[in-house]
Amino acid sequence: MATQQQNALTSFDPNALKAKFDKWVTEQGPVAEVAVATLGAAAQGVFIGYLLGSFSALDPTQNQSAAGNPQVSAQLQALQKGGPWGQARNLGVFTGVNAGLNLAIKKARGGKDDVWGSMGAAFGAGVAFSLVSGVPNPLQSAFTTGAAFAGFNGLLYQISQAFKPEKDDVEYAQGRYMLQ
Repeated sequence: MATQQQNALTSFDPNALKAKFDKWVTEQGPVAEVAVATLGAAAQGVFIGYLLGSFSALDPTQNQSAAGNPQVSAQLQALQKGGPWGQARNLGVFTGVNAGLNLAIKKARGGKDDVWGSMGAAFGAGVAFSLVSGVPNPLQSAFTTGAAFAGFNGLLYQISQAFKPEKDDVEYAQGRYMLQ
């Protein structure tokens, strides 16, 4: 019996399990794909947001740099209110909405993945982030945050495209295939 348990543990293949899950989600349709992408990214965002919130609570000097500017200080306090769970909520909403919108826009456009889809998803995520974070003047802040995130994400997208190779690296693909 002990050898059966040991064989079951050593034969567990997380890649095969993920492949089965991905296949099942794809069979459910685009709504399920978007929902799963949204929930997965939101869970990651909550985890990372909680960690960042916990770390920021450890540094008592972090608000001293914004003391000279009352607007920046008010925004920092609004973003940090609620402690680690507040930051977890904010980052979870941001990452979840961004991933969900990115996939929904890509599916709606027939699989086209470009800077406009990326910027649209970032704008929606910035609006959602602004609305849940409790910043002052939520409508103006939602628009400006969405536009800032869209612009920043568009810039990063364009920079990443500059470093993307023009054609596939055949030797790299062959090396990866041999290692599987």
